[in-house]
Amino acid sequence: MKIIAIIVCYTSREEEIKKTVKSINKQVDYVIIVNNDSSKYDYNMFENVYNIILGENFGIAYAQNIGIKKALELKADFVLLSDQDTIYPERYIESFSPFLNEKKAAVYCPTFYNTVSNSFAPLLIKKFQPVYDISEPTYVEQAIASGSIIDVNCFEKVGFMDERLFIDYVDQEFCWRLTSNGYKILAVPSIAITHSLGERQKTILGREITIWNDIRFHYLIRNAIFLATHSEFLVFNERMKLMHDALYGWCVNYFLLNHNLKSIGFIFTAIFNGLFKKLGKK
Repeated sequence: MKIIAIIVCYTSREEEIKKTVKSINKQVDYVIIVNNDSSKYDYNMFENVYNIILGENFGIAYAQNIGIKKALELKADFVLLSDQDTIYPERYIESFSPFLNEKKAAVYCPTFYNTVSNSFAPLLIKKFQPVYDISEPTYVEQAIASGSIIDVNCFEKVGFMDERLFIDYVDQEFCWRLTSNGYKILAVPSIAITHSLGERQKTILGREITIWNDIRFHYLIRNAIFLATHSEFLVFNERMKLMHDALYGWCVNYFLLNHNLKSIGFIFTAIFNGLFKKLGKK
């Protein structure tokens, strides 16, 4: 069983990415680092590391696909997708091994501790319906990409990551495609990683807001609107929930953080781009 880790980087600090590589390097057969910038860090202290430098930011979906295709060339059975800031515990792969050997799913995911909110993320047994306090392995409909182990056989049927989205909702959309095609996603809550969602949190008018930079807010709003109105893998009530998340969640949060006329124009541009399929890099 060959497992290859794919770590996507963008403007990462050298010590940060090397910490991630160190935590997983000896647990997998190869590590493929895909740089969405021109960083040229030295990874010679690690064995079996491929460093692919894209030179500019083509988006997380494109970079993941580059890594996946390289892993397929190396005859991987499974790929582990990772962000640059995810830290893996010892025996991470070993803990998943019994589930991988049984092949009861296409994707195997951990739970994660969000270092921004200082809390464990819920499981999404159903789309957009978070559930807490589950300790047993459970099938879910959504999982974040970082830390997930994917059976490569599923790519032939469902395709790769949707590069039109660039970043944000890439992993959710891939999960929807999987489950719509009969594949399963198995979450194992006893296996946990640390991961950061957002830059920091701030409370405004009693509302806890995760802060992202402007460009990330654009992708969050645009992609949520696009998927709510155009995805073939959502039913009506799921479209309405995603639309609510986009408008009441991302749009309101962005306005509360900026509360000026410019922010209103920013929000309407993102909504327009989502409605009319103006996708790709902003």
